[in-house]
Amino acid sequence: MEDSRLKLRFQLCFALSVILAAPAFAAVNGDIEVALTMASIEYQAKNYPKCRQMVSDLLKRDPDNVGARELLALSQRGMNDDEGAAATYGKLLKGADPAKAAAYHFEMAMIRYKQKKSAEAKSHFQYAANAGFNGGTSNFYLGIMEFNAKAWKKARHHLTASLTYNDGKSMTPITRYYLANTYAQLGKTEAALHSYHEVDDTVAERMGNSGIDDTTKGIRTNALKELKALDKGQRYASLTLMQQWDSNVQTNPTEVANPVATASQRSAKSVLSVAAGYTSSPAKKIQVTPSFSYSTNYNYNYLARNFNFMSFTPALFAIYKPYARLSGGIKADGIFSMQNMLDPDESTQHLKYRPFSLTGDVGPIVKYELTPRINVAGELYWRPKHFYLDPATGDSRRSGGGVAGKLTSEFVSGYAWWNPSVYVGYEWDHPSGKTFRSYALSGGVADTVSVTEKFLLTGSVDIISTDYNESGSTSQGKRDDLNMVFKVAGSYPIVDKWTASGDVSYTQNDSSISTIYKYERWTGELGATYSF
Repeated sequence: MEDSRLKLRFQLCFALSVILAAPAFAAVNGDIEVALTMASIEYQAKNYPKCRQMVSDLLKRDPDNVGARELLALSQRGMNDDEGAAATYGKLLKGADPAKAAAYHFEMAMIRYKQKKSAEAKSHFQYAANAGFNGGTSNFYLGIMEFNAKAWKKARHHLTASLTYNDGKSMTPITRYYLANTYAQLGKTEAALHSYHEVDDTVAERMGNSGIDDTTKGIRTNALKELKALDKGQRYASLTLMQQWDSNVQTNPTEVANPVATASQRSAKSVLSVAAGYTSSPAKKIQVTPSFSYSTNYNYNYLARNFNFMSFTPALFAIYKPYARLSGGIKADGIFSMQNMLDPDESTQHLKYRPFSLTGDVGPIVKYELTPRINVAGELYWRPKHFYLDPATGDSRRSGGGVAGKLTSEFVSGYAWWNPSVYVGYEWDHPSGKTFRSYALSGGVADTVSVTEKFLLTGSVDIISTDYNESGSTSQGKRDDLNMVFKVAGSYPIVDKWTASGDVSYTQNDSSISTIYKYERWTGELGATYSF
């Protein structure tokens, strides 16, 4: 196996240092130095018993000789005397400087791993990894042990870390294979597919260069089998019902970007969402995902009854090589919204849903695995908007078009408390009327915390700075808004196909025209989703 070759290089490094590094033995008299050199020659000749005897005799004369004790441990390993070697490394660890301690911990870890003493092996591998000694190999074994323990997120953390070290590159096929299986257990089919393909590509490249061993060939065979098993489409559907409290009901649903004043009404509400779609095989060069979603809210406050909305969202994604390190495609979606409102010609008691807006996004999307632990993605859209309530003329018209872009980065981690993502965005909105013409810069950060293996909490902060630069000055001055949203959301799978979820958020919008556009808003909701 590849790690045996890594260990051999490590052992030879020790042996050569015994011979060549004279300063390490400055305090040893000439006879001892000669004896140590002769013992090193026996070790290189693989005469381990003779080498052990020679350094054992030397240590009786000079018990503090570190080089001799290192050579003793190596000869014991060569003779498969693992307990003897572990005892020797235990003595070396006492008072060892950090640089050498990491090497001793690594050797102790290899011994305990071979003896199937996982707890001790983890401790020693973790020390070596933290110290940067054989980080690829140390994280590989940590990942394998977590994988065997079915601790999938921790396994992902260590396996992805292993791929970032030079000493882990020789083990890339098997590391990728275990990583792919880990992603499959986590339900991340796309990531699993990518890693299986990486196994295939890496092994094929090595076969073309210098040949590979049977173990690596077997890994590739298994990866190809898994790829074939994933070569299928999938239907999905879900139904979500949330009960919400809103301290300041908005005049438009959250799905519609529309910078108007708030309702200043409190209300309890029910929010119903339905989603369905189909995803073609992720193993094909082109993956197509058509979907449709519907949502509606009902405000229980009578004064907020005309703030009830319905929205219908068809969408289509087409991705080229979704399994590749670099993949891209196109996204197209539209949102048709209806508002519960009065007709000017009817009684105030007869509200009905009438068209409110029609918006959409059309444009390219791209994603890239920058490193095995960092994924980045970008999207750029043309964003047409039509509001049915717009006047025929005037600066208050909101229909028109615009451009929106976003860059996102995600860090892959197995830590329970550290799974961050960040984004920056830009939007240029150019409606027919001047009042709402603007450009906005946005940014945000989120982190998901695994309270337990199933209970997840995600905290996020979003900031949007909007400048209505084309609207010109009004009687109240030029408008600039700064919107901040703080949110904590949680989810927990209750039983098969049922997931409970909830969130609490706080929104603060500061505006240069504070009399109209400055507001605060608290929302909290709790509900469940059923997946068909």
